[in-house]
Amino acid sequence: MSRPLLAVLLVLAAPAFALADEPRIYLSWGAPHGLPGASTSLTRTCGDTTRVDTLFLSFDPGKDTTLVGATTTLWFRALSGDSLGPLWWSPGGLSAPRGMKFEFANTPVPGHPFPWESYGIGDFGYTRPGRTVGQVRFLFAVASTHPAHVQGGKIYGLARLLLQRPPASAPGCDQSVCVEWAEATLAFAPGREPHITEGVTYAGINATGGERGCGVPTSSVSASGTGKPKSKKSKKP
Repeated sequence: MSRPLLAVLLVLAAPAFALADEPRIYLSWGAPHGLPGASTSLTRTCGDTTRVDTLFLSFDPGKDTTLVGATTTLWFRALSGDSLGPLWWSPGGLSAPRGMKFEFANTPVPGHPFPWESYGIGDFGYTRPGRTVGQVRFLFAVASTHPAHVQGGKIYGLARLLLQRPPASAPGCDQSVCVEWAEATLAFAPGREPHITEGVTYAGINATGGERGCGVPTSSVSASGTGKPKSKKSKKP
């Protein structure tokens, strides 16, 4: 093989190798990303209040490395410019709306292992900074002396969002909403915390989901007015 041709092949191959090492984040309804039952679209019917829908937040570190923390910003946007209905209103402060429960993924779920093995601190909060949007922000961190050891190509769980089905009488119970994982960081070590944007970052409620689905414009909503998250401790059981 001639040297010029070899050089061309190496240049063409370089993006593929770089991409394989990139961390990725994943949103999915019903099951962790890549497992049976996982979907980027949820049809949320009204009336059966015993049912709970689960949104899984997962990630792939991209390569074998350590991990000491993570942060996330989730946006909930009503489609067609509608206001978010009362189901998305917070009863006050940074509390989650009634029927919404946020939990770190430290409860074992097959195919969705929590990466950390040591005690950690988790904070989260919910706000509604605009008429058409709501937001969840959270962080989780462990001591840098006790990092997790994660493997590239393996899917780990960060958190789960549980939504109770609304009663049929609830205003806007069948509203179309897009969930966007708009911002994430993974702290591999102190001072090494890249922003992660690759992956499946959209999931629809009564709307088409998937990457840049849900009818969402490419520009993200402003993250102003989010306030300080409420503190909550969490650990691996």
